[in-house]
Parts: sequence; C-alpha cells; structure tokens
Amino acid sequence: MDKIKGLLIKVGEKPETVEIDNTLQELQGIVGGYIETLFLKQDRSIVMILNEEGKLEGLEPNIDFRNDVVVGNVIVLGTDIENGEFRSLTEEEDLEVRVFLESLLIR
Repeated sequence: MDKIKGLLIKVGEKPETVEIDNTLQELQGIVGGYIETLFLKQDRSIVMILNEEGKLEGLEPNIDFRNDVVVGNVIVLGTDIENGEFRSLTEEEDLEVRVFLESLLIR
C-alpha cells in the first residue's frame, strides 16, 4: 500500500504534515465521512479534501475560504493529473499551502 504525505488541518489546531495510506478509507476517516475535493490552484496540482456533508452534520468551522466556510478536519494533498491520483505534497507545496492558509484558519 502506498503512503503519501499531506497537510492535515484539524479544527482549531495548527496544520501538521502527516503520512497516510493513499486509500479512500483513510481519507474518509480523516474527514469523518464522504469526501469532497476543492482544488487550491488553477492547475489542479493541489487539492483540499473535506467532508462532503460536513455542514449538514454541523461540523465546526475550520477555514474561511473564498466567501465560504470549510468545516471539519481537512487534508491537503498533491494531485497527479495525468494518472488521476493523489500524491504527496512537495516540501515547497507544503510551505506554500501553510502560508496561504495561515490567515484563513478559524481558531
């Protein structure tokens, strides 16, 4: 089973780099339900994975994002567009996401 590195952002906590199994079950466990993807870059190279039904389930606010609020725990991963798979964030991407989200986190 492949492992990949991503940026885990739990509600009310600082982002942390984690290594996870690259499986649907692992992603669903992190967000607590069905997954939804939200691309953070126009080239679709970085994706935020969140709980698709988080607002309906009343999950706590986490990120103030593009005139909306992302609720619940999320994980940010890289994407391999050609193969349609998730991949590890590079160190540069990890830093880029941390800087981008720093002012958007709800604490």
